[in-house]
Amino acid sequence: MPDLNPADISRQTFVVTKKGFDAQQVRLYLEELAATVAVLNQELVGLRKRNQTLESEVASTKGAEEALQMTLVTATRTKDEMLAEAKEQAEELRHEAFQEAQRARAEALRESDDLLVRSRKEALEAIEEAKRNAQTVIATAQVESRDLRDKVVHLRKALATTRATLEGTLSATLATVEEADDLLAFTGLTDELRDDPIVMEVTEVATAEEPVIDSPTPEIELVDVMVGEAPPVEMEHETVPVPTADQLLNQLRSIGD
Repeated sequence: MPDLNPADISRQTFVVTKKGFDAQQVRLYLEELAATVAVLNQELVGLRKRNQTLESEVASTKGAEEALQMTLVTATRTKDEMLAEAKEQAEELRHEAFQEAQRARAEALRESDDLLVRSRKEALEAIEEAKRNAQTVIATAQVESRDLRDKVVHLRKALATTRATLEGTLSATLATVEEADDLLAFTGLTDELRDDPIVMEVTEVATAEEPVIDSPTPEIELVDVMVGEAPPVEMEHETVPVPTADQLLNQLRSIGD
């Protein structure tokens, strides 16, 4: 390692890591150390100058030369000791900073691994929860689908029963309508015979010969039948079209479908 001078100490930089030494304090310490080394260098320069002066002044004095030599040796030893101490402290700081950086790196890796494990566990739990929810939704949908199919089957059976009932009712109603048509035709024929002069004379003769028997006139009860959208049959002598049984059954089937 080369010898350090105040400029090198002042310009010395260190890697900044988490949880290490305070960079500002290290910088201040290095600046103070550089200032101390600078002072020592200045003192050394002064001592060397003084040594030269003393050497020239006491060239003839051996005792003074020995004293000066001792002073120079002492000053040199003090400088070397201070430089060695400074180097040792700097090396300790570097080693401690490196160890702290290693510990911080190991801790960061450990935290990263823990976070990765937790993330994977949470992801797997979320996937399992989603699967369970999907299975629940599918099961519910299947149950609802079966219920809906059962309802459709029930409605179709009810519709078939209703259609059969309506067809039976319609057949009976058509029979009633045909009977009503026959009664209407018979009533019209009776009215025509009553208006005929010959029939009237025969009736008058028969009435004169036979005793009058009071008897109630039979009343014919007419029932209005409404089937689908067919118009009502008016009770007159004119002919009104009435739907046939097949037409009414087809209308009923189209309504049921």
